[in-house]
Amino acid sequence: MKETALMLISTLLLLPPIIGCGKEKSNPQADDSAIQSAQTIVTAIDKEDYAGSYNAAAPYFKTALGSDEKWAEMLTAVRKPLGTCVSRELVSSKTMDKAPGAPDGRYAQIEFKASFENKKEAVETVVVLKEDDTWKLVGYFIK
Repeated sequence: MKETALMLISTLLLLPPIIGCGKEKSNPQADDSAIQSAQTIVTAIDKEDYAGSYNAAAPYFKTALGSDEKWAEMLTAVRKPLGTCVSRELVSSKTMDKAPGAPDGRYAQIEFKASFENKKEAVETVVVLKEDDTWKLVGYFIK
């Protein structure tokens, strides 16, 4: 069930760049504002502020999900069993000019090593898209 939920989230959140599809250009490191946006998003998710993380999302992400209630339902199913976040550290970041299956734009993929109350080792990946000088959520994946 958990594996299905994770696959559903990765499919719905349009995350092909995370799994390495396509021929996106890559820069070894995302800028600080993209990383800060990703940190803000995972902090909102930690606080179960799912509406806040949904509000930080790009329009096409919201369209793919359908509603903030659906987003909250999916996050609750995946995150709640893990318990409280104990620690999180930045592992990597990169920028891309294209993401397969998504509109062209400036993307950043940020990975965190996280530890939760009920899962000692996890990797969280946040994908953000720069729109109007703001980094917007377009994907969240945890494994």
